[in-house]
Amino acid sequence: MRPVRSLYILLLVLLTSSCGRENSVLAEYRSLAKDLKTKSLDCSEEEWDIILSRYRRIEKRIEQRQLSAKEKKELYKLRAQCVNLLNNLVHSKIEQIGVEDKNQISNESVYAKSREKISPESVEVQQIEFHNGNEFFGDLLPRKKKRDTLVKRSSYTLSYNSTTKAANWVAWHLTEEHTDGPFKRKGISYMEDEDIDGPKLEDWRDISDYDHGHLCPAGDNKWDRKAMTETFYLSNMCVQNSRLNQETWERLESTCREWARKFGDIYIVAGPIFNSGKIRKIGANKKLCVPDAFYKVVLCMNGTPKALGFIYNNENPEEHPSLDNHVVSVDEVEQITGIDFFYELPDSIEISIEKESDLKKWKVY
Repeated sequence: MRPVRSLYILLLVLLTSSCGRENSVLAEYRSLAKDLKTKSLDCSEEEWDIILSRYRRIEKRIEQRQLSAKEKKELYKLRAQCVNLLNNLVHSKIEQIGVEDKNQISNESVYAKSREKISPESVEVQQIEFHNGNEFFGDLLPRKKKRDTLVKRSSYTLSYNSTTKAANWVAWHLTEEHTDGPFKRKGISYMEDEDIDGPKLEDWRDISDYDHGHLCPAGDNKWDRKAMTETFYLSNMCVQNSRLNQETWERLESTCREWARKFGDIYIVAGPIFNSGKIRKIGANKKLCVPDAFYKVVLCMNGTPKALGFIYNNENPEEHPSLDNHVVSVDEVEQITGIDFFYELPDSIEISIEKESDLKKWKVY
């Protein structure tokens, strides 16, 4: 039981500790991540105690001062890498020793039996909490405006607009591990969001030719039951043309999951565009604002940083849809929406990637 417990403790420490403040601390983090890659399930409890002690020594060296943007980005990436390695080890150990109920395998919680001293008379059970995808997105959220209301969920952060009664943007960090999972959308109902003064279920009646268009998609949250459920808050919905929702927008969502699997992780921000003088309203109580279009921006920080933007009119899609017809630069999306997306990146990176619109860098062909 001890090795499993050590895994659990180290995972919790990684998730709750403060940020490193020295380049030397980052170097030690890199060394720790490298060593974690070589660890097997059969390593001794002494070895795990050494790893835990190393991590605690790293944290003791942290000074209370502001990290540079470059150091902060590298630290977040290293921490995410360590957490993912630990998650993989824990999941592998669970598969090796068995679980009470396969449906319990989620990022919310799992109950793992100890591999040691298992007998018909005595089985030890331990709960292990897992990392969620929103943990490391913090410093890459779009710039908050004074009147924006921010709502944080398990896997996404939402900026709500009280005028349009819709999100300005929804942002999330999609990792390779989160592109699939055991939890399905079947049986989950749309829910009113009690954290904001938004549309009610009644308002969404009588919206023929339109769908409940997810901004953060259910398909990106199969990894966790709570995360999946939270995508069904009405605050995460916009009135979206039915064919757009079910065809081209869904295809873009699937492409983003392919990119997360290919590159390891990506950052995504999506939202509506209201660019006409008078906003059209529909629904039973004529309270639902119909967007003129939708945008999505995608950022990858692995390898050479790169970013793309997409804009889709809120109407029936073209006969032969292609990503090429909708790709734009992040700068163009910023000009249309007035949103400053990746402002916390170093200026040299932000300026370079936000003017790009090259699909070839993403190897989608």
